[in-house]
Amino acid sequence: MNTAHLLAVCAAAGVAAASLSPVALAQTKPADPAKPAAKDDAAAAPQAAASSLDPEIKALHDLLAGRYVAAERTFTIVPVTIPDTPGALFCEITRAGRENDPEAHVIFQFIKRRGSTFLRMYRFPGGGTVAPGIANVPQAFPEFEGARLDLLTDLPVESDNPLTPTTFIAKTKDPIPTNTSGAVDMTSQFKVDKDGLMVYEVGYNAEGKDVWAFPIGDRVVFKRDKTPPSLETRPSGLVIDDYKPATDPNAREGKPGDSYTVHYRGWLPSGVVFDTSRQEGRQPFDITIPGGVIAGWNEGLIGMKVGASRRLYIPPVLGYGARGAGGVIPANSWLVFDIELLDLKKPEAPPPSTPKNDPGSNAGRPVDPVKDADKAVDKKKPE
Repeated sequence: MNTAHLLAVCAAAGVAAASLSPVALAQTKPADPAKPAAKDDAAAAPQAAASSLDPEIKALHDLLAGRYVAAERTFTIVPVTIPDTPGALFCEITRAGRENDPEAHVIFQFIKRRGSTFLRMYRFPGGGTVAPGIANVPQAFPEFEGARLDLLTDLPVESDNPLTPTTFIAKTKDPIPTNTSGAVDMTSQFKVDKDGLMVYEVGYNAEGKDVWAFPIGDRVVFKRDKTPPSLETRPSGLVIDDYKPATDPNAREGKPGDSYTVHYRGWLPSGVVFDTSRQEGRQPFDITIPGGVIAGWNEGLIGMKVGASRRLYIPPVLGYGARGAGGVIPANSWLVFDIELLDLKKPEAPPPSTPKNDPGSNAGRPVDPVKDADKAVDKKKPE
């Protein structure tokens, strides 16, 4: 069964839409990564402002926010700031075994209309997705205008108490149109309480016969899980997710001064892949750490073990700061990198120093590993 129901319709469309951008960006060489970001970049970064919500809306908003887990899927729903969409909640849906590859991204918002309360659902334009794992690091959520979101539907809401709800049901009053897997219309319903989330959606053909259901079988309760995500947040603002540990218990751990051989992929928060070593024609990237890369890499690679994969959520002050880079990375942008450590080499003895009076000396020139790597780069669209 195709699970492109209201919640995962984004996943089906997202196969063709790599990001919020109308076209995927070709790889572009960033600005000199050896230069540190300005010290005031953190202050210059946009700060999320608390929305002033109607008391009932705020109570429903707070009740829905959380992490919900069942055997096959996990829903992570967190408040985010979208300037013209007060009370926005970002939902990331992942499948068991593929937690680092989101199935769908959806935006929820409670609204009042003609005296009634509704749960409004949006998807990103064209079914696109933002950078993976942003639900666990909402401070990195991209700047975005709600007017650009695709409106899916409004579901009428009934709660046990308008002022202090402990449970609510949001469901379609009448079937809504769809063109998914042989269905011409569908119904959708949610029930949320302190213990969890129940979701059930059914698609019907032109004769009114059920042709699919999500989840398959009877209604599934996604239990509320209050366990915080296993992320490490550094004092610098760097967030680290060791989502794939090394399988060899004796794997070597990276130290300062080592040469690291890695494969990597970098996203903007909007979901644009701006650089990847896995692009056709490229090889794994070698870099001595610390070295001529952004501060987020110099801090974030140390301690990795060979064979492990790590996701870095890099704040602007540890990335390209207020200046951005290469016409691709905006000013004050977070960056998300997946890094797989393939090999480590111990530091070698330094070569003899070049005499200062040698006009060919490169002494003092900042290292630019991206520039060196670009010599062999095929300028094609990233994966």
